[in-house]
Amino acid sequence: GVPSHYVCRRPDGEVILGIRGTSTLSDALTDLVASDCAAGGGRAHAGIFRAAEAIADGCAAVVGAPRRLVVVGHSLGGGAAVLTSLRLAERLPGTSVACYAFAPPPTITARETPANLTVKTYAHADDCVPQLSLRSVALVLLRLLAIDRLDLGVAARVKLLAAGDAAAARATSAKALRHFAPTSSFPLLDHVGDEVCHLDGGG
Repeated sequence: GVPSHYVCRRPDGEVILGIRGTSTLSDALTDLVASDCAAGGGRAHAGIFRAAEAIADGCAAVVGAPRRLVVVGHSLGGGAAVLTSLRLAERLPGTSVACYAFAPPPTITARETPANLTVKTYAHADDCVPQLSLRSVALVLLRLLAIDRLDLGVAARVKLLAAGDAAAARATSAKALRHFAPTSSFPLLDHVGDEVCHLDGGG
């Protein structure tokens, strides 16, 4: 599905495209289509990429070719905003495109952005969505399985996991991980852009 979105035009001619986060069952299905697809010489989150393509195509006539275009979104909308802004920046080389993505999932393999595009991503330190992909889920499951296979008692395994010491868990499970299927079948999706701002919970 395609997340809800809107376009508004400011009196100075600047155009703003806002894309909503997950709100409907259709949106959730878009999130869950997390397999990868070809995208600009790399790979992208298939569900969000298709949604972004639909948004870019559907808004083309309304957006036109403004001097400046701002694309903003949160969560699913943030991921779609990143991919939509990439597409629109490529189509509109004379337009300055700025994307502000709040808590987006990783959407695309590392790539250069068009010269007319700036992307800023904002993510809370404790939010899992900006780190969530098939690769990250597979890696977590593999590490859990690896720790479970170690010659440790239940209490020791639980203590290792509950300590929240990611470095220790990685080191402890690294050797055991070699016996399991690699995560290379899942591309390393990342965040695009100039700046990723990690926000903490402080006031």
